[in-house]
Amino acid sequence: GNLFKSIPKALKYARNVREVVLDENPIEDLSEKNAFPPMPNLERLNLTFIGSLRAIRKGAFAGLEKLNELRLSHNHHLSYIDPSAFTFTEKDNSDILLWPPIKKLYLNNNNLTTLEERTFIKWEDMEEVHIHDNPWLCDCDLQWIVSTLMPIIEKTTPHLINNVRCARPDAHAEKSLEELSKEDHKMGCLNKAHTERDSALLVALFIGLVLAMPL
Repeated sequence: GNLFKSIPKALKYARNVREVVLDENPIEDLSEKNAFPPMPNLERLNLTFIGSLRAIRKGAFAGLEKLNELRLSHNHHLSYIDPSAFTFTEKDNSDILLWPPIKKLYLNNNNLTTLEERTFIKWEDMEEVHIHDNPWLCDCDLQWIVSTLMPIIEKTTPHLINNVRCARPDAHAEKSLEELSKEDHKMGCLNKAHTERDSALLVALFIGLVLAMPL
């Protein structure tokens, strides 16, 4: 509840801190330029109710090698998490990628439409996974959640499973991902390139109309 717009640089000196709560700060997008410094003993991190947060980019959490619990929820404009946001390299071999040992993950009540499987490496080891109340785009990119993650959520947090629902496309709107999982449903891939091309044509048409109006 302060006025931090970026991650405080002084945290680099807090090497023995185990928990950090930065809720309700006007923090802007997290990236390598606005990342957490190395905090070798940090286990719990709260970043909730941050209305200005829209994206978590590459390297934002790379310095948190022992992170065990992450509450990244109720950020109603957060729509993107880069799959490399949490990865870091082994000290003796920069070619080997590692992930923090997350056990409790709260990504609920954001504006996420998709999430890549490689954002974390050991989903099956998590004790709690909260991804409910996001406007999920249920296409082939989200198939892994239906096939792999929903059974884990049903096992760990079954009371919230019905709130994991599709927002788009229209064919799946308001369907729960649990229902799709039970049906062993295979979701198709949306023609995103076609959609982008249509959007570009609409913009060009609009510009043409604006230019034609004086004539």
